[in-house]
Amino acid sequence: MPENGTAPVTTATIEKPAPARRIRVLHLIPGLGHGGGEHQLLLNVTNLDPDLFENFICHTAPRTHLVPEFEKLGVKVFSAVTSGIGSWPRQIRKIRKLVKELDIDIIHTTNSQAWMTGGIVGRITKTQVLATLNSNAYEETRLIDNPHLNKRKLFYAKKKSELALRMCTTRHIAISNYVKSSQVARMGLKPDTVDVVYRGVTKDYFEEPEGDLDALREELGIKDAFPVILNVARLVPPKGQRYAIEAMPEIIKHQPKARLVLIGIGNREKSLRELADQLGVSDHVLFAGIRTDVRNVHAVSDIFVFPSVYEGFGSALGEAMAAGDCCITTGEPPMTEIVEHEVSGLHVPSQDSAAIAEAVIRVSADDELRARFQAAGRERARNLFRIEQVVSQLEQVYLKMIPDRFPDRIKA
Repeated sequence: MPENGTAPVTTATIEKPAPARRIRVLHLIPGLGHGGGEHQLLLNVTNLDPDLFENFICHTAPRTHLVPEFEKLGVKVFSAVTSGIGSWPRQIRKIRKLVKELDIDIIHTTNSQAWMTGGIVGRITKTQVLATLNSNAYEETRLIDNPHLNKRKLFYAKKKSELALRMCTTRHIAISNYVKSSQVARMGLKPDTVDVVYRGVTKDYFEEPEGDLDALREELGIKDAFPVILNVARLVPPKGQRYAIEAMPEIIKHQPKARLVLIGIGNREKSLRELADQLGVSDHVLFAGIRTDVRNVHAVSDIFVFPSVYEGFGSALGEAMAAGDCCITTGEPPMTEIVEHEVSGLHVPSQDSAAIAEAVIRVSADDELRARFQAAGRERARNLFRIEQVVSQLEQVYLKMIPDRFPDRIKA
């Protein structure tokens, strides 16, 4: 013992500060079906740093396809599905109770209904609310080929979302620069409250595919086909599959063994099948439905066609580039952020079947050009859309919203 009688200081006697509690995030989303937003949420939750963040899911619609995937990760999924008279107030009460019981730090909302519902709960509970902006701010491109929407409905939907975003949310994530500029211009959001975080692509798209590709070609009926033209998207009006089908008669004149493979389901499937029959190309168009081997289908395809008339980002396009497809897409934002024209792929005018046919015929006839676009696309996807990079950006948004929890992990 030292002469002054005090005990020596050792590591055993120094009290270490308790580790900071993880930031608790409640992800509020309408449903857990097969849409791009739902799959991106699964990717985010899978890759967020578990030492920093604790995730909970709450869905407000009865679509629950992805619930088992979240449960495999040990992420608790809660339902706030309600129906009947007074269903929305009951839903708000359910989510409010959940936020209180779980001691949530951030409510992360996806979709306009979630912005409003989560925003109201945030104001009641004094919880920060983050809104993912996943599409343009109700621009008139949404009316194209959409019989269920008109200018009046579009106007009121915009006003409802504007109210939610400006009065109920704390911060915003736009999934492309185009979405940010649209929302800032039309919704009056302050630019410094909106961070751009692209949708991410998982590492398996950058790696060589696994499995028997010859057996897959046989299964799909494309063993001797060329070019195999792929589209991955919901079969709904904005995705523009009708223009790809309308391009097939001209493509077949130049490439008689051409096949168009459509992966996805949606309310346009019946009319698209009828269109293929009317044009006499049904033997050249395969409706493949939902598949779990999309990466491998990319590997047996030659060209990826993405004729969307509008998008918030276009996750399937980023995945196609990462997988090494030669990509053809419309020259509309944000597709122009993803594919560089004549560098990593081709742009064609929106709603132009003849232009799609011309582009497909051009790249299918030029092996060197196709290989150049494939290589440049993979490199661009690797630089911009890797899931690790995307989730790191998301983590920084969360950390800056709760700056006192892990200040040493915030990047300048």
